[in-house]
Amino acid sequence: MDVTIFTTECPVCKMLESKLDSKNIKYSKVTDTNVMLNLGISSVPMLKVNEEMMDTKKAMEFINNLK
Repeated sequence: MDVTIFTTECPVCKMLESKLDSKNIKYSKVTDTNVMLNLGISSVPMLKVNEEMMDTKKAMEFINNLK
């Protein structure tokens, strides 16, 4: 599973990172806002799992449903 979090280190971003860490999910982190804007990301955090982009709500549901 290829996981990337797009973050500005805001409190919600940190909460999502903490959830990933609690499930031992390895991920890469993108903090460059120019990269995010070029991808059409206008709010963070966003989570990319393989090729699927997820907003915060969908990302939390995805993580919570992992065994």
